[in-house]
Amino acid sequence: MKMDKVAKNERYDFVAGTLESAWGLHVVGAGKCMDVRSQLNDPGAPYHWSIGRTLPCFGLVYLVGGRGEFILKNRRRTPVGEGNGLLLFPQVWHNYRPDMQTGWSEFWVLFDGEVPGRWAGSGWLDADKPILHPGVHSDLVELFDQLLATARANPLYVNQVLAGLVIQLLASVLRYAQEIQSYPSVETAVLVRQAQKLIEEQWDQPLDFRKLAQSLGMNYRTFRYVFCRFAGVPPLQYLLNLRVNRAKPLLEKKMRIEEVAARTGFTDPYYFSRLFKQKTGLNPSKWRI
Repeated sequence: MKMDKVAKNERYDFVAGTLESAWGLHVVGAGKCMDVRSQLNDPGAPYHWSIGRTLPCFGLVYLVGGRGEFILKNRRRTPVGEGNGLLLFPQVWHNYRPDMQTGWSEFWVLFDGEVPGRWAGSGWLDADKPILHPGVHSDLVELFDQLLATARANPLYVNQVLAGLVIQLLASVLRYAQEIQSYPSVETAVLVRQAQKLIEEQWDQPLDFRKLAQSLGMNYRTFRYVFCRFAGVPPLQYLLNLRVNRAKPLLEKKMRIEEVAARTGFTDPYYFSRLFKQKTGLNPSKWRI
């Protein structure tokens, strides 16, 4: 296991033994790269833009901010960005990079085994459709954060736990991508994404979701329904998930629970503590140990 030297970035690598391989799915590596602009061209980077690469395993890259481009074996450049998932396949040449002006932020996981091989053979993972459009969802970010936290802690049966998280990630990405395709209109999906951005920009402030719905030209009942279909949770739960996620790094800095609650939009620290445990399974005091 090793860590990247780049600030705000994490990288964990694993070598599968006989037991891990027998499980059917094992994680080869995982990490995150926040606000990346030129790292892929830096000395010591995993590959260089002018060369590209071919992996011996599967991979999933999830873009949560910024934009860039993706190139497959046909050498056609495709714009990609926030909300895209990139599927990488064994022995398939590919290349991608962030835009030098905007950069991008990504989570990634590399995995291999008999099980993902069957998924590819059955069409669940399609090498001809490597660019997915799940959108940005807090629960996907939470799953990646959980995967990285598990890798960092390195508990017993770490490979089996990571394999389970990869299955959940892939299933969620495919579900969200399919839901967007089945939307009644592209305009509706755009409105919901606009609502997500507004919530993400004002996550630490009191929000009136009925007024938010009106500002988007929808009644609240319709807004709540389409938002839930797109984000996987109702608007209020989406906001609470954001606040709990923002609280995690503050707790890790040993900040007082009352102060963390206040900084993340909670007026009652006891409610914050109950909600945090409900969402994460741990009390705030236990999270920072």
